[in-house]
Amino acid sequence: MSEQYDLIVVGGGLAGTCAAVAAARLGCRVALVQNRPVLGGNSSSEIRVPIGGACDFNPWARETGLLEEFFLEDRFQNTARIWTGHGSSTWDYILYKAVANEKNLDLYLDTPAQKVLMSEINPKFIDSIVCYENGSEKEIILKGRLFIDATGDGVIAYQTGAEFRMGREARSEFEESLAPEKADSYTQGSSLLFHAKDVGFPVPFSPPEWIPQLSSDEDLAFRTHHDVEAGYWWIEIGNPPYHTIADHANIRKELVKMVLAVWDHIKNHGDHQADRLVLDWIGMVPGKRESRRIMGDYIMKEKDVTYGSLFDDRVAYGGWFVDIHTPGGILAKDLPPEPSFPGKSEEIGKRQATVYSIPFRSLYSKDIPNLMMAGRDISVTHVALGTTRLMGTCSTIGQAAGTAAYLCTKYSLQPRELYPEKIHELQQLLLKQDGFIPQLKNGDPKDLAQDAQITASSSAKLQFLQGELATEYDHPRQRMISMTGLEVERALIFPITSGRIDSIDLSIESHLSEPAEIEVTLKKAKHIWDYNGSEGILKKQKVIAPPNGVSWVKVPINLSVDLKSFYIITAHSQTGIF
Repeated sequence: MSEQYDLIVVGGGLAGTCAAVAAARLGCRVALVQNRPVLGGNSSSEIRVPIGGACDFNPWARETGLLEEFFLEDRFQNTARIWTGHGSSTWDYILYKAVANEKNLDLYLDTPAQKVLMSEINPKFIDSIVCYENGSEKEIILKGRLFIDATGDGVIAYQTGAEFRMGREARSEFEESLAPEKADSYTQGSSLLFHAKDVGFPVPFSPPEWIPQLSSDEDLAFRTHHDVEAGYWWIEIGNPPYHTIADHANIRKELVKMVLAVWDHIKNHGDHQADRLVLDWIGMVPGKRESRRIMGDYIMKEKDVTYGSLFDDRVAYGGWFVDIHTPGGILAKDLPPEPSFPGKSEEIGKRQATVYSIPFRSLYSKDIPNLMMAGRDISVTHVALGTTRLMGTCSTIGQAAGTAAYLCTKYSLQPRELYPEKIHELQQLLLKQDGFIPQLKNGDPKDLAQDAQITASSSAKLQFLQGELATEYDHPRQRMISMTGLEVERALIFPITSGRIDSIDLSIESHLSEPAEIEVTLKKAKHIWDYNGSEGILKKQKVIAPPNGVSWVKVPINLSVDLKSFYIITAHSQTGIF
């Protein structure tokens, strides 16, 4: 069996799904090849990792475009909570329906791509891929003009001989502060999750003999587990000691042991209030974070994500912090699973990323002219991958790659040839398809919304009203992150729609028996993600926090300010003030 396509996308995670749908909607004939029975990758019901990205760590940030479309449909139909270990096959169905709705898109589920065939005329070009459809025992040859490797592991690119990297670069190579001094082969690991439910009466758990013993909390040092209903991302194993691709089977075997060992700890060691809980789901497909990264014309690095680089060919974006897990995962029991966890402010500061852009030059192979990448296998360093690997970010990458494939088809170009002449058209087309690109304006003259006038029957100034006071850390999910007080400066960015700030009320929690001084600073920001307040300091003020409990503290400001602008208020005090 043989088929011919404009675009073949291999890998049905969120990146691949978005790429395929984007290209099909614009008119390309597309094949989406997925080795699993469901779409969604790590977000699917097989693995159940919640989708993260810029929306988690940046005010007013949101992954738009196709992912937002899928999200809204999911929340309309799906009752499952969005959290680690939670999930249902309804999400799988939402993605399946999105693909099935596209008449230009053929979906091949349970179909691993086994071999890449290069062109006889030009051996640098991919001609086709040989796939095997599980169950039907059919060999399928899919011929394409363009290919997108969204496999995560870079399976297609690897078989073509395209240059890739795997492991950690040395600190000096890209001047990355978070990189090790010397390069090595270490990668972030894979995780298995679980879910439990309350059955209303005590249920014992008898552990198998072949699992490790985690009899005390010291055996799970640094690995908080207050929420015992589902978890945990830190049940993770990788390199060292296992190669994340070659040792996949061993990694799953060891992860299953660790999931059961953690559950045995919760049920049988210490008081975790889990007597009535019973396991109702254990993941058997490891959720992978890192393996091969395929090299493009540009390699994204640490400074690109921490300083929010704005590339002239930017087509996607991210904003999760630089989340690099500890080598060895749960086997490195004397180290935290991630250097800033739980709540280590100094480490968090080193890893914070603003909303950053992703260049198109990182989305195609520099060696194989008709091959693009989408997802965690794009052209980045190990450090930059700590943030670009998040599924929300991968979705924006996928939509960008699929849209680029349409333009390549329209103009009979290879991906590299879109830069720089067709990049503006690509960017504007992404915006038209509900995408977002940091600090890039819609310039479509046919968009009537640009000249539309907004009217309202009435209006009111924006007001921030006082709400009920309560400690933020009553819920077990919030206790997963240690409370960090105002000994580390905290800030809030907010918009202004009036011409004056008279005062600002802060909700302050004190664990001290005496009043404490708080230093407050007001700054003006250039835009909503200007966390440093680069427009300058407007006022510094010291106020007093009452002892013992939660209270409102008024900060006098008495300043005229600019309309429709953003301001930042920072607060700094001593240990025990939150």
